[in-house]
Amino acid sequence: MKDTNGPSEDEFSVRDQFAGTDPAKPLSVRPAAPAQAGETAPRPGGSRIPLRRPVTPETAIQLIDWPQLARGLRRRLWIVVLLAAVAAALGLVGRIRMGRPQYEARASLLYRVDRQKQVLSSAGNTVTIKGLSRGTALSLLHRGTNLKKVVEQVSVDMSPAELGWRVQTKSDKQSEIVLLRVGFMPSREMAIAAANEVARVGIEDNRDFYRNQAVQMAEQFKRQADAASAKANAAREALTAFQTQRQLLEVDAETKAFLDSMVAVSERLHAARIARDAQTVRIANYQRMIKEMPDEVVRESFEDNPLKRRISNAEVALMDARTRYGPQNPRVLQMEDSIREMRRTMAEPAYNESREKVYVPNPDKQELRMEVLRLEAEQEVFNRSVEQVERQEADLKAKYAYLPQQQIELAGFHERHTAAEALCRSLERSAADAMATADLDMCDFELLESAHTAAMSRGKLASVLPILALIFGTIAGTVLCLVLELTDPRLKSAGQIERLYTIPCLGTVSASSDSAIPAAFLPVCRSLYQRMTMLPAPEGARVLSVLSALPGDGKSTFAFQAARYWAALGVKTACVDFDPGPNPWLSQAGSRSGIEEYLAGKAAWDDVVFSQEDVACFKLRQDSGDLPERMHGSAMRRFMDTLRSRYGCVIVESPAWVSDEVSARMLAGMTDHSLWVASVSLSTRPVVGKAFDALDRAGIHPLGMILNRASSEGGGRL
Repeated sequence: MKDTNGPSEDEFSVRDQFAGTDPAKPLSVRPAAPAQAGETAPRPGGSRIPLRRPVTPETAIQLIDWPQLARGLRRRLWIVVLLAAVAAALGLVGRIRMGRPQYEARASLLYRVDRQKQVLSSAGNTVTIKGLSRGTALSLLHRGTNLKKVVEQVSVDMSPAELGWRVQTKSDKQSEIVLLRVGFMPSREMAIAAANEVARVGIEDNRDFYRNQAVQMAEQFKRQADAASAKANAAREALTAFQTQRQLLEVDAETKAFLDSMVAVSERLHAARIARDAQTVRIANYQRMIKEMPDEVVRESFEDNPLKRRISNAEVALMDARTRYGPQNPRVLQMEDSIREMRRTMAEPAYNESREKVYVPNPDKQELRMEVLRLEAEQEVFNRSVEQVERQEADLKAKYAYLPQQQIELAGFHERHTAAEALCRSLERSAADAMATADLDMCDFELLESAHTAAMSRGKLASVLPILALIFGTIAGTVLCLVLELTDPRLKSAGQIERLYTIPCLGTVSASSDSAIPAAFLPVCRSLYQRMTMLPAPEGARVLSVLSALPGDGKSTFAFQAARYWAALGVKTACVDFDPGPNPWLSQAGSRSGIEEYLAGKAAWDDVVFSQEDVACFKLRQDSGDLPERMHGSAMRRFMDTLRSRYGCVIVESPAWVSDEVSARMLAGMTDHSLWVASVSLSTRPVVGKAFDALDRAGIHPLGMILNRASSEGGGRL
């Protein structure tokens, strides 16, 4: 891994760099990253700033790392180039297609208003056919069946749907002329042929529409005529059978007069009864309404409401005060508040229930009662009319009581037979008229002028379409890259860390080979040393815990390199690894036991400690699952006290936060300071944010964060 501020290719020595300096004295640090007193170990009762900065719509723009965003766009530039190239290619294809000459032909149609009524009235036909409206008739010109016929007749190489959007109709409400246009055709001859064929097929389809209507009406009339003919035959057979049985030939004149009089009286009686029944229903409805109405209603007059009078008087006084003192005068504002309070009081249900109410007789109920009296008087007239017609019917029957009953029955048979024959003749005549109507020309349109020429045109956007497509592709690619970069949850730069979190980024370590790792971590260790020397010195050794969210973030590498750095400065240093995972920088050949055995009382101090590159090392060999319980014991306190008394600096590597959150949080609380290590390839904002929320709840504030395996072009800020 190689950092932008890393050492040169010449050999670098920590002792040479800090020659002539006293490690016990604080070193000067850069003004851009001063040490803060709040970065010491947490103390109960102290107020802390949350580790994560709150994200709001107002601060969302400020939390964006613009340099890193620019680097991300540059890294994803191939997406922009690819989308721009694809869009430009599509633009060229569109230019080729739109750049071809296109032809448009026009034909004129005449819309004949009320054509069906005019044709039927001139022919003396009794059939009525309702014509289509202008909009419906025009829309039928674009029917799929018509377009399919046009495609087959003209032999154009396109589907009916493709021809459909090329056909357009234009008409004015003030004019009866319809302009039919067929455009975007590949040749002049095809455009002319298509326009004429669309007009011809549309007119023929419109004519067939009315012809089919007439044929359907004729078939319906014919079916009704057949049914009426069957009834007429049955009536004739019944009449013949009655005449044969009773030996009667015809009905005499007196019987016909009696039947005609009875028909007239029956019609008058039926009408009188209908009027009487309607009046009865009307009276019943009014009486039901009167029964449901209250006898008294509240009088909502202005004078009977004192609060309304006060509001009215206050509004008049308010207008006068505004004119005299101005709208912002305290007295005016007080009057406005008083009026609002009175209106609020009047709107409350409790006020409506408690205020004094004045009840008066219901005027609507009195009016309905008067109306019922009038209707009852009219109903009496209707009853007398019904009685009068019934007496006329009885008198008529008594007058012709001498007529033979057989003559009356024969007259009824004659009447039914005559009515059936009349209905049959009427239906047969209507069917004949409908068939004659089918042969008439009732089309809504008439070809006024066919297409003879076609105008040539080219696409207006054909020349600039590739440029527009290129611009659109570039913008779309840029927007896509911006979305991908902004939604990327990984931590990528020091600027991004310091915008998202309230702790500083002590440095970034670039990805490098194993042999260059010590040199890559050297600037970060130097920055940490400078920051820690500015903090108040604790009693005994300084104890630093190294935290990370996930295994593999690089905390083991940083912990050992930091211990080597302090040891190179002449400080007696210890590196304590509580991570049960393998540590590639520690060789456990010199140790006989792990930390877990010491905490369990099964091993001595000398069995646990081993030396590697002038650093006293301690390693947790295996995780038995009871590490948090062991940390609560006296052995852990004795272990930490021994480390503080024997060494000048202790670097403690905690377990990964997602693996053992409890142990990591306890170790951070036991140490003087803590440091967070994040990896570009592993750590994400949701994981780190969840861990930082737990640290906030525990009152732990790390000194800062180190970004491991960062891109070399990102640049580390130390």
